[in-house]
Amino acid sequence: MTIFVDIKKMSTRGLKAMQLAIRDLLIKEDNQSASEAKVYGLREFSDWKTQADEMEAELDARGEVFTKISW
Repeated sequence: MTIFVDIKKMSTRGLKAMQLAIRDLLIKEDNQSASEAKVYGLREFSDWKTQADEMEAELDARGEVFTKISW
C-alpha cells in the first residue's frame, strides 16, 4: 500500500524525484560497511520496495524514461 492517497495525482517530476531518492539511498546503504547503521533500512523494510515499485509502475504508465531500481 502506498503512503500517498493517490499516487496518480503526483506530478511526474515529483515521482521521478522520489524514485531517484530511494535509488540513491539504496546505493548509499549498500556501499556502507556492515558495521555502519543503515539509517533508512531500505532492504530491511519491505514498504520501501513496495513504494518504489508503485512509483515505477506509474512512471511506466506515463511513458517516462528512468533508471529502475535494482533490488
